[in-house]
Amino acid sequence: MNTCCEDKACEVEVLRERLSGPQLVAFLKRVGKRLAADFGNPGGSLSSRVTGASDLLNALGGLTSVEKSGGTYRIVGRACPLSRAVETDHCVCAAVTSLVAEVVGGEVAERCDRSGRPKCCFEIPLDRARTTAHG
Repeated sequence: MNTCCEDKACEVEVLRERLSGPQLVAFLKRVGKRLAADFGNPGGSLSSRVTGASDLLNALGGLTSVEKSGGTYRIVGRACPLSRAVETDHCVCAAVTSLVAEVVGGEVAERCDRSGRPKCCFEIPLDRARTTAHG
């Protein structure tokens, strides 16, 4: 019997068969934005929004923590909530990156580790995020 993650990997394969690469990435980004909208806007400081994005990834089955180094926050994962799907197709990371960017309200760089079992990593530069929550 397939697990939930295996089912998601199969669904990505079906989408890959029906959509071009750019269409699939655009679709996955919309999915990420919708998930973020369903989560709600944590508002507040950039720090609280980054923590909110980490909390959301954890609620989706990830295992993440927030680190700050110099002018960058990092959401570092020990486990990816979509690891099985990511193993099948790395473009799935576009959905999660979009989700994080929407929650933090700023630019996010995906730096996931795909060696072995995938682990999420997102960098959020302090100078490229909005300073207050938008309505």
